[in-house]
Amino acid sequence: MSQFITPMHRNNQKFLELQKKTNSDRQQNYELQVLRAQNESKKLAVTEYREDNKILFTDLDSIKDPNLREFMRSEQSRIMRKRAQQQGEGSQNTSNVFGQFFTNLGGSGDDLPPY
Repeated sequence: MSQFITPMHRNNQKFLELQKKTNSDRQQNYELQVLRAQNESKKLAVTEYREDNKILFTDLDSIKDPNLREFMRSEQSRIMRKRAQQQGEGSQNTSNVFGQFFTNLGGSGDDLPPY
C-alpha cells in the first residue's frame, strides 16, 4: 500500500516544489535589488565626486563677491578634509595588515647588522 501515491501526496509534493521555486525567485529578486541599490549608491558617489571637483577647481580669485568667495573657500576646505579622511581610512586598513607581519621595522633589538 505504501507504493501507491495518493493525489493528496502528489499535491503536497507539487506544493513543496512550487514553494522552493518561489523562495528561490524571492532570493534572486532580493539579490538583484541589493545590486541595484549598490549601483545607485556608486552612481551617487561619482556624481558627488564630480560636483566636489567643480568646487575644488574653481578659481577663487575670479569670484568678485567676498561672501561667495569665502563660502567657496570653506567648501574647498571641507572637501579636502573629507578626502584626506577617506584616504586615511583606506591607508589605515592597509597599514594594519602589514603591521601584523612587519613589526619593529628598522628598530633596534632585531639583532641585524647596520645597513
